[in-house]
Formats: sequence, C-alpha cells, structure tokens
Amino acid sequence: MAVSTAVVDLDDAAYQANISRMVRVLMARDSMLQKGLADRIGVKQQNLSARIRGQNPWTLRDLVRLGEVFDVHPVVFLLGDPKDWKPGLAEYLTRAQSDPVGESNTARYGADRLAA
Repeated sequence: MAVSTAVVDLDDAAYQANISRMVRVLMARDSMLQKGLADRIGVKQQNLSARIRGQNPWTLRDLVRLGEVFDVHPVVFLLGDPKDWKPGLAEYLTRAQSDPVGESNTARYGADRLAA
C-alpha cells in the first residue's frame, strides 16, 4: 500500500492567511487580546501582530501552541473558515484532539493496517 507523501507548505500564502483568519476567529470567541495570546504562545505582542497581518510567517511551533491555547487540533488553523468545512469535520477534529495518537483507530483497524 502506498503511503502519501503530501506535505503542507507553511510558506504558502493561502495557508498563512487561513491561520491568521482562524486566530482572529478564536481570539474573538475567547475574548482574548493580542497581548494575552502572545504571552501564552511565547512571543512578543508585536511579533504576533505581524503574523496576524501576514508580515511574518506562522510556524509549526506556533500552530501547536495555538492549538493548546485554544484547545483545538493544530490542523484547524490550516482549514480556513469553519462554515466552509465538510459535515463531520469538526467532530472528527475534536476526537483527534482527545486521541492524538489514534488509539481508537488502532483498535478499530489494527495497528498493522494503519502502519502499511
């Protein structure tokens, strides 16, 4: 069985824009100011502002920290506006966040089938 080698290019402008858009949405949801978010992800407020405006790129490390702060799976930041998501995606990501190593999938499909 062939394994996908697709890679997400975080340098892609569309991904960077999606990340910024989702950060704004989640900041509004949680009534969070830039200073508070910057402190929680370990960057200066000026650097966070530059990322949100698209002047500095987001990194994989940023996505992981954002996911922890907002309690969402890091891939959420790459997917764009939630209203455009396919049905069931939000529920899947919620399960993936609570089972990051895929133990439920391993039990369901068998470790040998998932590793192939």
